[in-house]
Amino acid sequence: LIYRGVKEAIADYDNKTSYPGQNSYECELALTENYYFDAPESFPWKGMFENQKAYWETHDIEGALSLFWQVHEYIKKK
Repeated sequence: LIYRGVKEAIADYDNKTSYPGQNSYECELALTENYYFDAPESFPWKGMFENQKAYWETHDIEGALSLFWQVHEYIKKK
């Protein structure tokens, strides 16, 4: 099933469009009511934590996605 889907996606490559690049990316991760952020004292990014939201800004999509996974490390269950 996966193999077939990958083959179909590759065969349809010419019909795909890429995500347009931007000068900066503003991101937000909001948690459900049963979770909160145990915010660190410092974090190497332009942004902030609230109890149930994290915000950050980067200059490229790779940095935005990398920080997305780093922010996950601070999620705790109430």
